[in-house]
Amino acid sequence: MTEWSRELGDVPKARHIDIACIKEAKWKGAKAKEIGKGFKLFYNDKGRTLNTMVVIGGVHPNPAV
Repeated sequence: MTEWSRELGDVPKARHIDIACIKEAKWKGAKAKEIGKGFKLFYNDKGRTLNTMVVIGGVHPNPAV
């Protein structure tokens, strides 16, 4: 996990939101991983686009996600 992904977990916490979307992240593949402080990072790239949509979701409302 990079420092950048840790900082992504701080943004929703500071703004008191449960879901955040980040456009233009250049990650390949499909993964979901914990980024700390009760948030999960989801991304899915099919390889046909230059940019990937990244979604950060809080795991405290529904930990089964």
